[in-house]
Amino acid sequence: MKYYDNPKATFDKAAFTITGDAGCEYGGGPAVGYYNPQGLSPEMGTADTYAGGVNCHNSQNGRPKQMFIGTMAYARFWFKKDIYAVTLGGGLMNNPGRYLTLLPPINGATAITGTPYYTENAGDRAQMHDGTITFDYMPSQFITFRLESGYRYSDTPYWTGRGGITPPAFAGGPPLNNGQPSQYACASGAPSGQGYGNLTAAENYCIGAGLNNGGTGTSAIWWPDLRTNQTVTTLAIMVRF
Repeated sequence: MKYYDNPKATFDKAAFTITGDAGCEYGGGPAVGYYNPQGLSPEMGTADTYAGGVNCHNSQNGRPKQMFIGTMAYARFWFKKDIYAVTLGGGLMNNPGRYLTLLPPINGATAITGTPYYTENAGDRAQMHDGTITFDYMPSQFITFRLESGYRYSDTPYWTGRGGITPPAFAGGPPLNNGQPSQYACASGAPSGQGYGNLTAAENYCIGAGLNNGGTGTSAIWWPDLRTNQTVTTLAIMVRF
């Protein structure tokens, strides 16, 4: 909604937008396996094995809630006959089950392959929020120079840290995807042959095969560097043809 427009003034225009989304999933049969009622992510080796049905709005009969709710709002202000603009905004979301949460491409993972390092099991927590401030310089209608800074937070490790999300190259050299994103990677970067739910077997394989780089227990496995928060600053030039 544009609520202010005064072309002759230095501050010449203002508008805002508000968006909301909500939905849920249900069905899938009875409760099967162990469900962590806290919705804690099992990527660090817990033995959660839930594979049963889900409920739409609440957790009951041992079946977790599987839903999505999100909202975002932005306010934009234009100056000097739309040559400059500032945008403030942010949003938040809650997505138990993570069925709409984008999967981090850990070791080249996709939504089809999945990854044991960031699971999408029923009931897995995903609560996030973000905020941004953007400055635009638009000397003509065909080009925009943009400077944007934003902060993002997740209640479970999600954003890529300095250590990256690509395992070390098995044969040496820079980090390299090993071609088996659905498996745990050994500390050396080699695939372990074991996926989610088989962490102990993966550790034993890596140690037995000498692919653990001297580590024992979970240290025999490579782990991506995932963080709960991230601050990003972007400088961009956008050209319209």
